[in-house]
Amino acid sequence: MIRKDAMEIAMEEIGEQPIISANGYISRDLFNVLDKKNNFYMIGSMGLASSIGLGVALKNTKKKIFVFDGDGNILMNLGSLITIGITKPKNLVHIIFDNSSHESTGGQPTATNKIQLSKIAKSANFKVFQTKTKKQVVNIFQKIKLISGPIMIIIKIEKGKITSKRINIEPTKIKNRFMDSLKNWCMKAIFIAAGQGSRLGKLTKDLPKSLIKINGKSIIERQILLLRENNIDDIIIVTGYKKEKFTFKNIDYIYNPNFLNCEQAGSLMTARSKFDDEILIMFGDILFDEIILQQILDSKGNIVIAIDKDWKKS
Repeated sequence: MIRKDAMEIAMEEIGEQPIISANGYISRDLFNVLDKKNNFYMIGSMGLASSIGLGVALKNTKKKIFVFDGDGNILMNLGSLITIGITKPKNLVHIIFDNSSHESTGGQPTATNKIQLSKIAKSANFKVFQTKTKKQVVNIFQKIKLISGPIMIIIKIEKGKITSKRINIEPTKIKNRFMDSLKNWCMKAIFIAAGQGSRLGKLTKDLPKSLIKINGKSIIERQILLLRENNIDDIIIVTGYKKEKFTFKNIDYIYNPNFLNCEQAGSLMTARSKFDDEILIMFGDILFDEIILQQILDSKGNIVIAIDKDWKKS
């Protein structure tokens, strides 16, 4: 198994989670397998991917943070494993692509064919998995979904067969887009979707207004997809009328038992325990273009409101 094969499998499992990748062919392969805004490619700074990954994990505790590292890189900074072991970030997954070679500088051998990284990691409080086949990689990623970190996955790969092109993005742009993605990713969205929408008559007799389908997808489903495409995965829906009809996965639901006697603000306040980060408050029954969401996320204001000045024309 070559590194790109292992990365392709890993990326299918990781999805939109942030990745910090070590310099050299690690970052080049990741860039060629799947470039995305929350990939942080190390251009230089050999050995520091694990340290940066630790910092990101400690600051952003709600989702898993992945570090793509090489054996040569981690051997230059074994001290970071001790620091990780002491701080014990539950959301950090450290993946070592180990070919026992300094591949980027000519293929000189590393020491991983003589020492066992797994024993070093275990002594530093990591939960360690080792693999050398594609099937094992898939199985390990399924296992770690139920395990808290720090986790290390050591994937033995073959040397050579390098075909990846160089990263053609400026380092400052790599940094800026990664930081922007983390900002969105730490934000949570709260939907107000407790009302019936009685003015729609038969359409909402047995269905909340936000679940009415337009071209095969409900109004609120379209909004959820937009949020996730923009790295906002912490989503709460305040329900009321026909609450059992909401069946979206990986969503937090808060029921407003008084939905018949209060307005939207009352429903919102039932979710006040969630007011602890940057919050995006949304109505579950309004359609809008993605550009509206992006303009809100890009705004520098403390309080931002989207207003449709031409609503009478639409």
